[in-house]
Amino acid sequence: MQQKNPIHLLLLTILACLITSYFIKIVILPDSFFKVIQLCLIFFSIIFFFVNKLKETALILFSITMLMFECNATIKVPFIIHLSEAAIKILSPIIFLLSLRKSALAEIISKISISLTFTAHGLLAANIITTPENFYLMTQKILGFTQFQASMFLQIVGFIDIFAGILLLFFKGRIVKIALYYCVVWGFITALARTCYVYDSLLPKISITFLTETIVRFPNSFIPLVLLLLSKKHEFKKA
Repeated sequence: MQQKNPIHLLLLTILACLITSYFIKIVILPDSFFKVIQLCLIFFSIIFFFVNKLKETALILFSITMLMFECNATIKVPFIIHLSEAAIKILSPIIFLLSLRKSALAEIISKISISLTFTAHGLLAANIITTPENFYLMTQKILGFTQFQASMFLQIVGFIDIFAGILLLFFKGRIVKIALYYCVVWGFITALARTCYVYDSLLPKISITFLTETIVRFPNSFIPLVLLLLSKKHEFKKA
């Protein structure tokens, strides 16, 4: 890995965000067999990452750990939607691995992961699939909206999310860049919303938990940013 490569530095930042947030999320879970396995995977992944010959193995282990966590998490939306919304998080280490190999697959996987995440989020926000209550509560509290205003706002941004996801997969050129800029900005805002929602009203322990929910969502903004950098640098050769 070239330390001066901005794309690799950004991917390393994403990896640090994911490791930190998933470690905290796993630790605060009730004791379980899967918890022990996940903590062991994170431990060995960190060690392997600093061994050049095992770096790629470490990235695969990171991805497996996050997939295990999401598959065993308590969810209130359809399972396939939950996994789709977590696509960027789960696939970020694989994107990093492919970037180290300078493979064109890194760009393809990035587009797929962004499209899955934003489309799933859009389906929930637009109430095409029942909108989680916390979407309404966050919007009302942060923006000061009524329930009706929050519903209308979420429907608008939900359809924009879906549209952005479609553009990424089926279009090329400037229109894709516009979609990526939207994903960078909106991904960052929705990540910060998790902390803003509880920061001034709940116990510090709860606030820390929601800060973790913010950190784990930073890749939703940073992976689109990686894709924008790739489009400018033409970083990857053909797979």
